[in-house]
Amino acid sequence: MSYILGIDQGGTKTAAAIIDETGNLSGIGYAKGAYFPAQSPELAVSEIKFAVNAALAQARLTIHDVHHIIAGITGVDYPGDDAIIRTALKQSFAADSIKDIHVYNDAVIALYSGTLEDYGLVVCAGTGLNMAICQKKNEYFVFGDYLGEELQGGSAIAHRGIRAVFDTKLGIRHAEKLTELFLRFSGVDTVGELLRLYMQDKDFQSRMRLIVPEMMELAISGDQDIDRLFREFAEELGIYIRAGLKNAGLLEKSVPLILTGSVFKGIHNPLVKYLTEQVHNAAPKAIISNAKYEPVVGACVMGILRQKNFSEIMKQNLSESAERTGLLRK
Repeated sequence: MSYILGIDQGGTKTAAAIIDETGNLSGIGYAKGAYFPAQSPELAVSEIKFAVNAALAQARLTIHDVHHIIAGITGVDYPGDDAIIRTALKQSFAADSIKDIHVYNDAVIALYSGTLEDYGLVVCAGTGLNMAICQKKNEYFVFGDYLGEELQGGSAIAHRGIRAVFDTKLGIRHAEKLTELFLRFSGVDTVGELLRLYMQDKDFQSRMRLIVPEMMELAISGDQDIDRLFREFAEELGIYIRAGLKNAGLLEKSVPLILTGSVFKGIHNPLVKYLTEQVHNAAPKAIISNAKYEPVVGACVMGILRQKNFSEIMKQNLSESAERTGLLRK
């Protein structure tokens, strides 16, 4: 039996998973996250090793049973970054059984958490935002860093929200419910106190992203001003998605467009609704869907696709084992 080791490392969490050649996931392990450009490759790989050992133990395997490693690593953004991590992984997992190690930006593996094809565009939106597009097998363009701070995921949405609160204070907008939400979240009584907190407290600025789910609930409940905020965000993000599809020559194709990350969760998510409208205006054949699996499964899928396509029984094995191991997104 041939086994593939999939790795997903973000700044908050590292995940590792084992999959066999039949599409069956047999082990999963977790560790702390890392960002190797700001810390070190050694720290990043030490967390990876912890997660991998846990996954191997659950699968009742050793590293000598692994034949291929596919890693999606945050911070692998520029030429040469992948080689740094690949070298560190080779040194850490020195097993004769391992035939190859491939390292990508973590947005790339996220694409395969929603499609079983070497084709498509993925938008990953959590605390920040990243996008990647695959036009041909093993050819990827990652372009999240081309987007400004105003589009960087949940953090950007929260900042837009608090700016709407300040605009309401000045009479420019009328986001009264959003004002109440931010005051309650911050624990202060006035918008003036909120402004001071926002300008002087870096920790508060970081925590603001946690307010986004409540903002979405208000939008879903019918608050027009908050709904407009999500619509504006989707309109601006849609410009970059359309540009990515156009540059890849995919505007007229039935291309998978995968949405993943906490910002896109929820059945009645207003951001998904407006983003779908924006994309379909320019790319009517685009097939937009939320990711089915956690990103680490995407790494495993990439490993299999480097060797063969998924059969129907393999798809069934993947779905059933992902649910069993808690890697099926809900």
